[in-house]
Amino acid sequence: MLARVLDAQGAYRIRPSDSLALISSRCYGDSSQWRAVFDANRHVLEDPNQLMPGVTLVIP
Repeated sequence: MLARVLDAQGAYRIRPSDSLALISSRCYGDSSQWRAVFDANRHVLEDPNQLMPGVTLVIP
């Protein structure tokens, strides 16, 4: 996990009503990159459709 953090562009704290597509759009300007966010955060996300507000994600 530390290697992922060191290679990360940053972090993002999930807000109510967020989706991975919305987070991807905010961070990359491209909502289709949501899978990269999901893959980098499998240690905290089990389902890409169930995000818990307050959880901090690594943005690769």
